[in-house]
Parts: sequence; structure tokens; C-alpha cells
Amino acid sequence: MNLALTILPAFLAAALSAGGVFFYLLRRERLWQARYDGLSARINEINLDMIKQAAGAMQLFQQTDTKADNIARELQSDMKLLEMQMRAPPAREVPDTLDLAIRLAKDGESANEISRKTSLSEDIAGSIIAIHGGAPKR
Repeated sequence: MNLALTILPAFLAAALSAGGVFFYLLRRERLWQARYDGLSARINEINLDMIKQAAGAMQLFQQTDTKADNIARELQSDMKLLEMQMRAPPAREVPDTLDLAIRLAKDGESANEISRKTSLSEDIAGSIIAIHGGAPKR
């Protein structure tokens, strides 16, 4: 019995110490798990933000590309028109030019547009609008 009384406190101390270590490790594991879960959630948020930003950048590039295409088409159209005007005889020599200008004026085109499309001066286009003009385009 003497031996049991000597061993029992040491055994209890060892058991309590082992239990304390076990619970300490369990608590640390839960802390690390909570940190891991928090970091994992944050990484997912960052990934989602990056995907949204990439999608926004792609949309911006597409819009820019579309605008550049539209500008290129307008420039090609203007260049073709300019080339046609340079090859065509002066407006005074083409009888259909006045008919076209009158039709454009009745359609509500501006003097600038009539001048651009017929190669008549803006003053003449303005006079045609004053005589034959319809409601302005909106």
C-alpha cells in the first residue's frame, strides 16, 4: 500500500499533465483550423474580386476595340467620300448634285452634312435648306 501511495500521486500528475497537453493541443488545433478557415475564405474573396476585375477589364477592352473599329469604319467612309469628291468634277458641273442637296435638305440634313455629301459650299447648302429644308434631324 505504501508503494501505491507513492506511485498514485506520480501517476495522477502524469495523467493530468498528459490530459493538459492533449487539451492544449486540441485547443491549438482548433485555433489553427479557425485561422485556416478565415484565410481560405479571404483567398476565395480575393479570387472572386480578381475574376470580377478581369471580367471588367475584358469588357473595357472589348468596348475600346468596338470604338476603334467604329472610328476606323468612319475614317474609311470619309476617305472613300473624299476620294470620290476629288475624282468627281466640280459640283457646278454635275446637275444631279443640286437635286441631291435639295433631297438632303428636305430630309432635314444640316448644311455641314449637305456640303460634305455634295461638295457644295456650306453657304450654298444653307441657301438650299432655307428654300427647301424640312424639319432638322434629331
